[in-house]
Amino acid sequence: MQARTHRILGYILLTAAVASLVPTVCRIYRSGFDNEMIPLLIGSLVIWTGSESQLAIARRKRREEKKEMQK
Repeated sequence: MQARTHRILGYILLTAAVASLVPTVCRIYRSGFDNEMIPLLIGSLVIWTGSESQLAIARRKRREEKKEMQK
């Protein structure tokens, strides 16, 4: 895949991570933190990690593409 594809996928996953956090944060604000929220927070963290991974791949590929263009 190209750097642009990884970047787009990273932003989509980042949006999904934020969207999955909103209901959890609202629930914590309304009723406090309990053990049922741990899996929800872990799920958001996994999505966030995936987005960061895709964005890092995009940055690396972009650097490689720039080096190729300079040759």
